[in-house]
Amino acid sequence: MHDPIGAFTRIRELYLSYLDTAFRIEDPELAEERRTLLRKPGALCTDPLLEPQPHWAVDGRRFEDLLDEQSDDVVLGDLSPRARQIFIDLIGCGLIGKEGDGKLLRRPYRHQLQMLQRGVRDGHAGIVTSGTGSGKTEAFLLPVLATIIEEATRERGGWSAPKPGYLQQRWWRDAQGRPMAEQEDRKGAYALRKDAIKVGGLSWNDFEGHHQRVGETRPAAIRALLLYPMNALVEDQMARLRAAIDSQDARELLDRELNGNRIFFGRYTGQTPGGPCYWRDHERSLASLKGVSADTPLSALIPGVDSNRTLKQWKNQVAGARKRRI
Repeated sequence: MHDPIGAFTRIRELYLSYLDTAFRIEDPELAEERRTLLRKPGALCTDPLLEPQPHWAVDGRRFEDLLDEQSDDVVLGDLSPRARQIFIDLIGCGLIGKEGDGKLLRRPYRHQLQMLQRGVRDGHAGIVTSGTGSGKTEAFLLPVLATIIEEATRERGGWSAPKPGYLQQRWWRDAQGRPMAEQEDRKGAYALRKDAIKVGGLSWNDFEGHHQRVGETRPAAIRALLLYPMNALVEDQMARLRAAIDSQDARELLDRELNGNRIFFGRYTGQTPGGPCYWRDHERSLASLKGVSADTPLSALIPGVDSNRTLKQWKNQVAGARKRRI
């Protein structure tokens, strides 16, 4: 921003203009006196706070220069030439923009390459303490993406191609491809189809066999955890992650270079169902039953259930299932 003080003044005057319109005072001298009072710091707003941004040290290399490094102190460590190329192509899909000639938009900061160099090596922790606008997001995402690409492209133990049907299912459709919800009234409200839920013990629907990632053959694992102190930071970073690994360019690259596999991420905040206190709806209903014998069969408690298990047997099974979910 070239004129932060001017921008502050214009925004403040816009608010004063609104107040003059909404709460008009006929006497011009009295109206001007009110504006003068509201312009004082602490009345309508405080004085602008400016933080000068230092010029962060830029590394002399471009990201593309990391492809051909041969020394013992190379940034990308033991990544193969193919893994290096896929990594550079991936970060150019959204994490770091490209110039008109296809090269990545800017040279990395020195601390970003230092974190990348440490992050791709086992047992080398790193802490970035630079200020606002210094590229800390890239500093921790670059080694995460590099190590994932390294795993996926290993000659032995790399990611194998998924089975047919991978990513073809949709969570909002059942096994027959029908939407799980239907329009309930003319106002546009939707409700779950009455025949969409099949009650069968702990399996209330066909999700397990028809979720989107059915057919995945690579080892299931959580490759990285990103922890934030506030939900607002999570929401901001979600946009960065989507651009980095779920843009159309990123999808096409992963389909082409990683046998059709994708890099998935999930968000877990205080509003996300789950954790030790989370109960599914049917678990909560059955667990709260009072005055019911533990030997009562489930078929007598839930319409449509043909299981001969008793309430006690169900609770024992649920306890184990909840531990696995946690």
